[in-house]
Amino acid sequence: CPPSCKHRACTKDNQCCHESCLGGCSEPQNSSSCVACKNLQYQEACVDRCPQGYYTYRGWRCVPFSFCQDLHNKCKQSKSSDCHEYVIHNGACIPECPSGYTTVNSTTLICTPCAGLCPKVCMGQKMVDSVTAAQALKGCTVLNGSMEINLRGGNNIAAELEANLGQLEEITGYLTVRRSYALVSLSFLRKLRGRMFFQLNIKLCMSEIRKMEEVTGTKDRQHKNDIVSKTNGDQASCENQELRFTQVRATHDKIVIRWEPFWPPDFRDLLGFMLFYKEAPYPNVTEFDGQDACGSNWVIVDLDPPARATEGNPQVEPGTLILSLKPWTQYAIMVKTQLSASDEHQIILKWKPPTDPNGNITHYLVYCQQQPEASELYKFDYCQKGMKLPSRVPTQVDSDEEAKWNQTEDEGQGGRCCACPKTDKQLKKEAEDSEYRKTFENYIHNEVFEPKPRQRRSAMGVANQTQPSVVTTPATLPEGFATRGPDDEDGNGVESSKIQLTVFSKESTVISGLRHFTSYQIDVLACNHPTDPSRCSMAA
Repeated sequence: CPPSCKHRACTKDNQCCHESCLGGCSEPQNSSSCVACKNLQYQEACVDRCPQGYYTYRGWRCVPFSFCQDLHNKCKQSKSSDCHEYVIHNGACIPECPSGYTTVNSTTLICTPCAGLCPKVCMGQKMVDSVTAAQALKGCTVLNGSMEINLRGGNNIAAELEANLGQLEEITGYLTVRRSYALVSLSFLRKLRGRMFFQLNIKLCMSEIRKMEEVTGTKDRQHKNDIVSKTNGDQASCENQELRFTQVRATHDKIVIRWEPFWPPDFRDLLGFMLFYKEAPYPNVTEFDGQDACGSNWVIVDLDPPARATEGNPQVEPGTLILSLKPWTQYAIMVKTQLSASDEHQIILKWKPPTDPNGNITHYLVYCQQQPEASELYKFDYCQKGMKLPSRVPTQVDSDEEAKWNQTEDEGQGGRCCACPKTDKQLKKEAEDSEYRKTFENYIHNEVFEPKPRQRRSAMGVANQTQPSVVTTPATLPEGFATRGPDDEDGNGVESSKIQLTVFSKESTVISGLRHFTSYQIDVLACNHPTDPSRCSMAA
């Protein structure tokens, strides 16, 4: 180019180009005919700065606000790791706000200064397998995704990770650290405000969870439902109280054993005791010796609690007699309390596998049949005046009861006042009430302790069937499926629900949806074929 053009480009004819051109032009002194622009390109012309309403894009173009907004919305919807939500800062459309700035309004896309530490949201799944990958997350405070750390080695790894990941406060997905032998701690995630979540850990005591809160420093950080005491440690002996044996008397094949009484604060919570015993080839046997995932070799005996102490009757120590023991053999004995169930509408059913299975047991069938109630209870109208049970034997009011109803109150002060004598109508009504109470109490005892033969025959008939005819569903039903057969309605017109459960790979199940004050019959069948119901055992 001629000296007159100075530092500007020129055409083929050595005519000077516009001062905004770079590398040549097709027409002299025309900003729209430049080969390249020295500063910025606006539409077809080269300019020194973008006009009003336009913003610098990637350092060489002037784009309108709508162009930058489209890039922002497109990336916001895709949430790809390679996508950037473009924003406006200092007249430029840039991928993200610089350090110390953040976007408050997603409509204007303008970066505003932060009052303190700025939140920076990084998107997508991140794999940190090198220092370079960690540097890509520098300044991120929130990772909207998951992060995996897989560092096999390197120099000054901990310092690099702390410099690039030290501002990270939240990971919406998961954090996995795999085969990172160069790491000895996670201290580089110093601002990661994690929480603990424990649910449905029936054997994990709450005391151990509280200890972990102290160690991890997450105490008082969990939400209300992150750790629930009702579902953690509810089937473990978390608060142990030692029961001492008070009497142990042994012969060549039996042992009489007693231990000190135990009653919880609410005595109704104690359902009974569980006595465990087994052969002990060596002393100091623990509860978990010989135990695996399939079971243990402890023999379990369920015992009812003794009667509580009353006036004139001292407290009886619980105990039992263990029979059929081997002579000259050492045994280990352990006693546990059995407290009330955690749910009033379900029971936990456990059983032992058959002694002679006659094949490989594939599954168990559990039938739970609600027993019909006495028909007299449906015939009796409780709303009628003068309630009386049907078909009852009248009982005579004894002299003590009669004297109690006929006696008057003591004389008042000075002996001038006394209670009025009761009329014949009142005396008759009180006698009928007393007679009804006695009859009803006798009726309850008879119903509880003397089951009717017809019902027992019906129950035994169902128990002895190898192929229950009332169950029409296949044996491969999922556990917890309830079905109802055609004969599940008793003579009173009251439907009695039948529940069928299919249990695999364990000797226990939970029967839910039970009713209060209702009798149930439970049958367990062992099967060695997945679909053929004839390959099941007799009901137990």
